Amino acid sequence: MVTKKGLITLFIILAFISTRVIAIAPTDDTFIDELYGDNVNGALSSLIVRCMNLNPGELDTLIKFDLTNIPAEATIKSAMLNLYYFHWNDLNPTGRQLDIYRITQDWSEDTTSWNNRPSYNSTAIDSISAPPSDGWVQWDVTSSAQDFHDGTYPNHGWQIMDVESSGNSMIYFHSSNYNTDPNLRPCLDITTNIIYVDQNATGANDGSSWADACNYLQDALNKPPAAGDRIWVAAGTYKPDQGGGKTPGDRTATFQLINNVKIYGGFAGNETAGNQRDWENNVTILSGDIGITETNSDNSYHVVTGSSTNSTALIDGFTITRGNANNPSTHHSGGGMYNNGGSPTLRNCTFSLNNAFSEGGGMYNYHCSPTLTSCRFNNNSAICGGAICAYENCNSKIINCTFTDNFADMWGGGVFFNFDCNPTLVNCIFIGNYADDNGGAMYNKTLSDPVVTNCTFWDNSTVYYGGGIFNSESSDPIVTNCILWANTSGYGTVQDAQIYGDSPVVTFSCIQDSDPDDDAIPFGGAVNNNIDDDPLFDDTANENLRLSYSSPCIETADNAIPADTADIDGDGVTIELVPWDIDKHPRFIDGDCDRTETADMGAYEFGWIYIGDLDGDCDVDFADFAVTANHWLYRQ
Repeated sequence: MVTKKGLITLFIILAFISTRVIAIAPTDDTFIDELYGDNVNGALSSLIVRCMNLNPGELDTLIKFDLTNIPAEATIKSAMLNLYYFHWNDLNPTGRQLDIYRITQDWSEDTTSWNNRPSYNSTAIDSISAPPSDGWVQWDVTSSAQDFHDGTYPNHGWQIMDVESSGNSMIYFHSSNYNTDPNLRPCLDITTNIIYVDQNATGANDGSSWADACNYLQDALNKPPAAGDRIWVAAGTYKPDQGGGKTPGDRTATFQLINNVKIYGGFAGNETAGNQRDWENNVTILSGDIGITETNSDNSYHVVTGSSTNSTALIDGFTITRGNANNPSTHHSGGGMYNNGGSPTLRNCTFSLNNAFSEGGGMYNYHCSPTLTSCRFNNNSAICGGAICAYENCNSKIINCTFTDNFADMWGGGVFFNFDCNPTLVNCIFIGNYADDNGGAMYNKTLSDPVVTNCTFWDNSTVYYGGGIFNSESSDPIVTNCILWANTSGYGTVQDAQIYGDSPVVTFSCIQDSDPDDDAIPFGGAVNNNIDDDPLFDDTANENLRLSYSSPCIETADNAIPADTADIDGDGVTIELVPWDIDKHPRFIDGDCDRTETADMGAYEFGWIYIGDLDGDCDVDFADFAVTANHWLYRQ
């Protein structure tokens, strides 16, 4: 028989290896007595069971726990009901069968007796044998607890019964009213798939709750998490050389992503549901600044690593900063994130102030295709690909992302794609990226043909050619519904500064050239539905590249965009990429009120609400008055 001390030791070991145990006290526990049918026993210090076939004289134990503090999206991986057996009467109960059943009606320990007892489901949840001596006994109620948690059945708790055919054995357990040693009271030990991390937590630091959260993210990652686990991280700064057996100051330490494990930042540290987090205001930082503060030479080589993962490895809601892959021989690429043969899913992440000696200051991808949604890259630097470098057979999905003020010593201040890389970019914005050679925002080299849809390139620059996009002779990108304006380069024409190279296929796009008033429109002109008119952005002084109401880019894009999908949530469900803009507004709306829903050029769909048009049908009429009247009546 397992003793309570043994259980505690086991739980501590498990907590630091793979599980997080939450011990929950009962809200109600009592026993019902057939012989004294009106007795209410909820205030007693004992719980008793006796043979259900002993007539009259059956005794059954009822117990119930509140599971509402378990997050709604959590999966209960284990639920063990523990009672301390301390006494028996009449016949020795060793080996008697003790079954547990789901109660199907509400009850309270303050009012429940045999004569008003609740009903129960006749199928046993678990069965154990009474032990030969005093100590802890356990029933596995995992599936039943999950049913309570997800609402499959109402949570009315469980009933424990001695189901032997005969015999007068009275088995005693301590109840929640036992005061001699509170550690021997009943408890429900639950392990969920959520691991909590909070640098300010002062509890057990086992990751079982916010109060007992791990102080270091590495402690959560090194348990290790099992498939399906979620790691919730509270606002703060976490460094890869802290916790988890790491050596302080070790530049090779990194946060390694794990397949089928989802890591979420942006929590305040008191949430009970994932949708309560606010990743923009509860800034959660993964920092490579592990040595002297703001001295890059001793920073982590790679803050995060996604190598050998697939799309089920998710990281969401973090700022990844100050990685410095500056070792020319061993750690020269991917200061913020390094992916070698790994294709994780990233959402709502900001890569800032990362550097690489060679390629991919923010992120380096080799033989892999990560999916990025709503990510930001700013002020990252490298020789090639200041924000992102993808090399050899990388076909990433890059959706709703922004690239601002990234720098390359040579090629691709924003992104650099090389040797058969064919990524998909949708609703992305490139502003102020710079290359000290070619390709201010994007450089496409050797057989790399990205598909670029509804993206906006503005104010990117380079010393030589292609302030916006530079293409080598063997690269043929497909550019559709894009705006390339005010990009500059030291050589070539104004058009060359937007897109350099003869091979790209550019349609339904706005491309600046030297004379918007002549008939020469870049890349096939009107035949390819391109224009060279000023896109009339809303507020370039503040880098607001939404379209103003008179923009020629409204309702002039192509609705027939090649279909593409991605698992942007990391949950195994793919969705279409096209119907939304970077603000997550519908892409196909009637922006010019001509009764035809046509997409706009660029990353933003025009905000088409007109004064008085409350139902959005491009008319101000009695229908709009009805909206006003109904709202007025409702508010009254």
